[in-house]
Amino acid sequence: SLPVYAALESKESPSRCASVSADTEMVATGDEAGDVHIWDTETAESVTTLSGHSSAVNCLAWFPTGRSLVSGSSDMTARVWLETDATCVATYTGHTSQVCSIAVAPDGLLIVSADQNGEVHLWKPSGEAVKTFKGHTAAVRSVMFSPTGGKIASASADKTVRVWNIETGKAERVLEHRGKAYDVSFNQDATRLLSASAFATCCIWDLEKAHDAEVSEMCTEYHFGSGTSLSCCYLPTGPRGDRFCMASEGGVIYVWEVADPTAPVYQVEAHAEVVHQLRTSLNKAWLVSTGGDNVSRVWSVEALGDKIEQKRNAAPAKGEAAEGEEPEEAEVVHREHAMLSEDEQEEPDATAAQPVSDDEDMPDIVRSITLNEDASYGVSCSEHGSLLIWDIAAAVVAVRCACPAVARVVKFHPVDKEFFLAACDDGWIRVYSVKELLELKDMLEQKKIKSASYEATRVIGFHDFCIRSLRWAKDGEHFVTGSLDATVRVWSFDSISHDVCLEGHKDTVLDADMSPNLQLVVSASADKTVRMWPARGGKELWVGKHGAYVYSVQFTPDGRRAVSASGDRTARVWASRKGDCLQILKAGSALLMCAVNDAACMMLGAGYEGAMQVWDVKSWESPAIELLGHGAEIRAACFSQYGGYVVSASNDGSLRVFDTRTGTPLGALPVQSPLYSMALVLDESRAICLVGDEKGQVTIVKIAGVVDRPPVHVGGLTDRPTEASPRRSITPYLNN
Repeated sequence: SLPVYAALESKESPSRCASVSADTEMVATGDEAGDVHIWDTETAESVTTLSGHSSAVNCLAWFPTGRSLVSGSSDMTARVWLETDATCVATYTGHTSQVCSIAVAPDGLLIVSADQNGEVHLWKPSGEAVKTFKGHTAAVRSVMFSPTGGKIASASADKTVRVWNIETGKAERVLEHRGKAYDVSFNQDATRLLSASAFATCCIWDLEKAHDAEVSEMCTEYHFGSGTSLSCCYLPTGPRGDRFCMASEGGVIYVWEVADPTAPVYQVEAHAEVVHQLRTSLNKAWLVSTGGDNVSRVWSVEALGDKIEQKRNAAPAKGEAAEGEEPEEAEVVHREHAMLSEDEQEEPDATAAQPVSDDEDMPDIVRSITLNEDASYGVSCSEHGSLLIWDIAAAVVAVRCACPAVARVVKFHPVDKEFFLAACDDGWIRVYSVKELLELKDMLEQKKIKSASYEATRVIGFHDFCIRSLRWAKDGEHFVTGSLDATVRVWSFDSISHDVCLEGHKDTVLDADMSPNLQLVVSASADKTVRMWPARGGKELWVGKHGAYVYSVQFTPDGRRAVSASGDRTARVWASRKGDCLQILKAGSALLMCAVNDAACMMLGAGYEGAMQVWDVKSWESPAIELLGHGAEIRAACFSQYGGYVVSASNDGSLRVFDTRTGTPLGALPVQSPLYSMALVLDESRAICLVGDEKGQVTIVKIAGVVDRPPVHVGGLTDRPTEASPRRSITPYLNN
């Protein structure tokens, strides 16, 4: 792996941006508290703090000479600083919304800044306005001067990149993207423009092509993984031509050679969370990355180049044989995420050599699975973009849905089993009708139509960034979502846009729930807080704090309490209206999820190290029931309909069933790969589970002998009928 030269951790407030000084001796970082921190590159120590902004610092740029820098903030101002004596020498106040990006001209005589309203402003270091460039219809996320200083490029959420002529103030080029554009970078002679956008894609545009050229003639796409690429930048030319790096949501920096758009040549495991920004020093010797883990890291570009060449020299090219070996035929690997059949679940031969595939570098993890109410159909979505409808009775893929973005979360409508929602990386929510898609498939098979696209019935939109969570409200008409854009949004199923947008979190919203009476919304975030909101909109009612990411949150059945699960190894019980922390429940490990069962009034918490516990919602002081058996983190766990059982899926490659009341393990199904997602229908008449693993495989599981019945209330106490047999068998459903 590439060694980091310096790691700059912001302990006071999360960092949003970073920039390397012209002499490479200093790095500036901007944080959410409104401060600019100056770090010594050699010692990785903070040497100066520049205070003056009243809100988050979103962007930074050093001047090409000397020790001056400029910052842009959510307080709608940009400030010019002299680092040597920590003073603000000028303030630009021309923006009417938060400043998103900033850059300094190569000669240091002009500054360009862009804002949330889509305006690009050109001004002097003294703070004097020069001109404003208008044309974008949404927030401008990035601006950059060309190396000669005669042009400006801007990337916007309106899905365009514009190249502006500074002298005329007009856009010379409008480059249309498939998704929102987040960053731009010119090459050395300004003949190419690099842009980062949604769908984990970077584009290189040939600016020497004619203005009326087709997009396919001008643009080369570089796609890898899923999610949104928020940043990109050119690197020094390597032995095989130009190189650039691309940020990812998974914390990885991908390095590409321009001549080869098929796959990156190197990957840097840079951050534990999303990479927000990538920037190089003026001499291209250093690369600085800023991540969602509150750390900015400085990397040696020369060392990166050496690593690339070492990797290339260590392995023969594709299709070539190593010295002394006979060439082999190229193996075709199909990445389609598919059903495991019972026959395919063989134990591997420990004595046989196991083939190594490039697919291991990018597993096709099944991120989300859902079953409709009667378990007749299921839907799964995977990292590579597959969105599949499963016929549970036939154990086959019924329809392969068309989706222009990677779906992160899928959920069937809680009442109408015909519809399901797919919350996607591009911020849109797509509504699919199983009935319509099956009818379309039948017409195609009967040759009544020549082709079928299997697209969404309609779209609802949208979040600015990738959607991370979606949960239905009790009325079956509303749902709430959380996103990488740090907002919570409330939607109606029949609407075309959100009803309410709740803003206040400082980082990704990982989960959200609506109270049973539809009056409140509670949210959990990577900013380590739980926030309660009025469902009709407005400022948060209260903010509760954890010591680590808050991964999950849910209301209790009466809505008077909210429960949160965090990586700080606790679940916390909050008073919904006042925000008092009523109980801190100690968990056996960092928690990744919590679930509340209304019928049994019980809460489940599960997470790392295979730990899983059940608490009584009506008596939090009672000892938790331990559910023991898993040996690795639990990514998904569900109550049966009436809370009599818990079914869990773990990275240890097993699916397990527990008796909730006693904690007794009732059975386990080993699967060859780590499990990441699960959906369950377990009631009086059905016991079906759909589970997905890290290799893109989906297994239908029938849990034999298990029946879940409503609790029996005797003398004010709740009891539950039990089955005669103490153990249950769980086997893979017979597949084709």
